[in-house]
Amino acid sequence: MQKNAYDVCNEDVFNQEVLEIFITSSTAEAKPQLYWEVEVTPKGTTWLGLDSNPGGDRANLTHVLYPCGAVGTAVRPGQGSWEAEIVLPFKLIGRGTPAGPGRRAFRANFFRVQMNPASWSNVSVTRATNCDPSNCTFTCASCPDTASPDFHHSGFFGTIVLDESSQH
Repeated sequence: MQKNAYDVCNEDVFNQEVLEIFITSSTAEAKPQLYWEVEVTPKGTTWLGLDSNPGGDRANLTHVLYPCGAVGTAVRPGQGSWEAEIVLPFKLIGRGTPAGPGRRAFRANFFRVQMNPASWSNVSVTRATNCDPSNCTFTCASCPDTASPDFHHSGFFGTIVLDESSQH
């Protein structure tokens, strides 16, 4: 649908169509308590925060917002679709944990909020418009087992292994 009315860095872009990444260098914790959250909209609006989540279940979640220019984003719109690229500097997220010769591991999860076409086709989306399970689809790489969409359950973060040569 490519709809998101937010156009200023660190506005509440997560209320509408968005792509989200949660990532941490800490691989030892079952439920990482400190992780980066990066979001990008179909318009290229970014949200960037360092999340503190003691217990890993959102109960005491706080964010420290960062300038959106600290990460790189590019959005390519398509016919009824869009594609986003997010570049995360290792000086920001850390270098991960050794995971074998020439490899580093990170914990991460990826989320997508998609506005359902039937619900939004004739609606003018404003900042007051919010997604919920009745009008949007919430998907993720490793979905938390919660009654409603809640992406801040860090125990569901998976492991990503990168070659050290890809870390600059």
